[in-house]
Amino acid sequence: METLNKFFNLLKTDIRKRMLTGLLLIIPIYVTFFVVKFLFSFIGGTLSPLIKRIFLLYDAELPKTSADEFIITFIGLIFTFASLYFIGIFAANIIGKSIIHYFENLLTKTPVISNIYSTAKQIVHAVSLPGKQAFKRVIILDFPKEGTKSIGFVTGS
Repeated sequence: METLNKFFNLLKTDIRKRMLTGLLLIIPIYVTFFVVKFLFSFIGGTLSPLIKRIFLLYDAELPKTSADEFIITFIGLIFTFASLYFIGIFAANIIGKSIIHYFENLLTKTPVISNIYSTAKQIVHAVSLPGKQAFKRVIILDFPKEGTKSIGFVTGS
């Protein structure tokens, strides 16, 4: 009977370990898929009307099929990447830095928005740390008290 209990405990531990491994493997894939899908939908939904107006401005034919809609979304995606590039150029010069600093101060002084903005900025900063300061691995630890699990990140510092 004791051998059977040992076997089931080992089996239970093995199943839990394998399922956790599978979950940790699937989560980044799912998050990546979800973010790409969200961005595509957001860009398509936000920029489609603008791109369609541009089509009408030049008397071009509006899209009629889903393939045409995909092309419009793709144009929106290219427009978004180009915009991000030019925003990066703008942010690198003195005038851009001062404007960004002004808006950051405005956002950090606005109730509710300040919490969201500060959290998002901290996450982006932590993820984009160079070299040895970057995250090395994810860990689960007892925090703030024994028995309460929290996710932590090990850094090189």
